[in-house]
Amino acid sequence: MSKNRIISLAITWAFVLSSHSAGARSRAACGLYQIISGTYSECCGFGGDFRFSLPNERQGFVRLTAEPQSDLVAMTFLGSDAQTVFSVAPCPPGDPINFILDYGFVFSISIVFHVDPGPPPYAVYWNYSVTNSTDGLRINGMLGTAQQSCVDVPTQFSHTDLGRFWCKDRSLESRSHRRTARYSSSKAKQAQQM
Repeated sequence: MSKNRIISLAITWAFVLSSHSAGARSRAACGLYQIISGTYSECCGFGGDFRFSLPNERQGFVRLTAEPQSDLVAMTFLGSDAQTVFSVAPCPPGDPINFILDYGFVFSISIVFHVDPGPPPYAVYWNYSVTNSTDGLRINGMLGTAQQSCVDVPTQFSHTDLGRFWCKDRSLESRSHRRTARYSSSKAKQAQQM
């Protein structure tokens, strides 16, 4: 009985120690990731579901960025040029919704992005998960609008089984970061002028 208990305890400790070190090794790093597979869909308008295979011209990369002064991560979907921020305009000619997702909570082998509906006009919300797998990152999630001012337009935008690999070209990463910083800066100036 005590021999079985010792073996059971040894196996349990080996599992705990190996899963802890595996989690430390497998945490997703901040940087630029290239989309290699997956599906993007727009749902719930008059025309039904629209599905698009990825990568495509409008979605070719994702950037994960650690937010300064917090333990949170931001995720930005970028075009095939690794610079243009992917966006949708659910109610033209209204402002587009940019796929810059803040408030990513970091766990041992995943990052979870969850935001409840925000202010009008769209009351945007999102729920995404980024997990590390043996073949790179996997991203699944949905961004939606709780309010709409147009009839029969998509209100849910989702990514399914996006596979991503680390982008080795650091020049792409720095160019993309500078462009998004300029974009964010110009949006901040516009908000101050209002």
